[in-house]
Amino acid sequence: MTARALRLEDRGVKHSNLKTGAPNEREAHQPLRRRMIEDMSVRRFGEKTQHDYIRHIESFGAALLP
Repeated sequence: MTARALRLEDRGVKHSNLKTGAPNEREAHQPLRRRMIEDMSVRRFGEKTQHDYIRHIESFGAALLP
């Protein structure tokens, strides 16, 4: 694992689609993303479900932006 993956794992983030050089808009939404992952974990959503939900929200958001 990379050092970045270890740090995210230590924070309790199971799924992350973070890429190096992420756009500023995405970085601005990280608190919302973390909260969504935390809420899904508390509700005991499976890892694949969490991953799919995050992916769908990202594609929905991308469709809204010009």
